[in-house]
Amino acid sequence: MKIDLNCDAGEGFGAYSFGMDEALFSHVSSVNIACGMHAGDPVTMRKTVQLAKKHGLAIGAHPGLDDRAGFGRRWTDRTPDEVYALVLAQLGSLQAFVGEQSASLHHVKAHGALYHKIHEERVYAEAFVEAIKSFRDDLLIYGQPTGVLREVVVAARLRFASEGFMDRCYEEDGTLVSRLKSGAVLEDPRVALQQALQMIERGTVTASNDKVISMPVDTLCVHADTCEALNFISAVTKALTERGISLERI
Repeated sequence: MKIDLNCDAGEGFGAYSFGMDEALFSHVSSVNIACGMHAGDPVTMRKTVQLAKKHGLAIGAHPGLDDRAGFGRRWTDRTPDEVYALVLAQLGSLQAFVGEQSASLHHVKAHGALYHKIHEERVYAEAFVEAIKSFRDDLLIYGQPTGVLREVVVAARLRFASEGFMDRCYEEDGTLVSRLKSGAVLEDPRVALQQALQMIERGTVTASNDKVISMPVDTLCVHADTCEALNFISAVTKALTERGISLERI
């Protein structure tokens, strides 16, 4: 049994650091790097790519909305064409630094409000996928097992990886509990660990109403911006080793 662990990274900018990238990179197998819209800047992107290459991680683009003040978590009215352009621009921006390091872009994972929108509405999912396909048709796309994104990716004949979140609570329909609700983020490392193992070993997760739902995953995400992120990931990797589950990029 094996699993890919991913984390979002490179979300600082200018004089402001964010998250615990360097500490977390020794515990994951893939990384999603902010591309300068919701977070990140050219210097941060370059340093994060260098760090990911040093650790031998699969490098992914993490495009979001151009809403730095809201950290890309606020959906504002966008046309599909605008989503296409935003995604394509961010892929090209990160690729400049990936190419400079003689590395390879491996996957794409949307951020924040964009992540949720492309799972909910087909027209935006199609714009997102078309932007990726026009850039490179061999990139892996990370997304939730539920929602329309997976259908659109398969229809476009691209590759899809089902993603679970070890530190987020789920609704009964398989969507993430809104961050506006209490308990949306799991703050107890023990609870997060049990959720991670449940998804890996059983392909299920216990929703907020205590109902067990299907949640087969190829990759698990830990958020680097939570105060317990390093404790989460350290406990998970230790438990995986004890159970003979290997940590491998997809």
